Amino acid sequence: GVLNSIGGGAEEPFPLLPSPLGQVIATIPYFERLPVADRASMVGLLLATIDCLGGDEATQQQYDRMTAHELFLRFKISERLVNDFLKP
Repeated sequence: GVLNSIGGGAEEPFPLLPSPLGQVIATIPYFERLPVADRASMVGLLLATIDCLGGDEATQQQYDRMTAHELFLRFKISERLVNDFLKP
């Protein structure tokens, strides 16, 4: 296992971050360069995630059939957020 420096030297596996959270952390420099209005459009993506994860099976299937482009348009994600933050 990987040594956990916080765990007093005990060997513990390093916690894996959920994919979206890991992506956000890895791409913070891209996010920081975005204007506030583009950053704010990220709320739409968070709403879509909550709707999908909290929805019933029919809602989840609706998201499964949607392309990323359709999702970005539907939830008004700014083009710059997509190009400068989500694509990299």
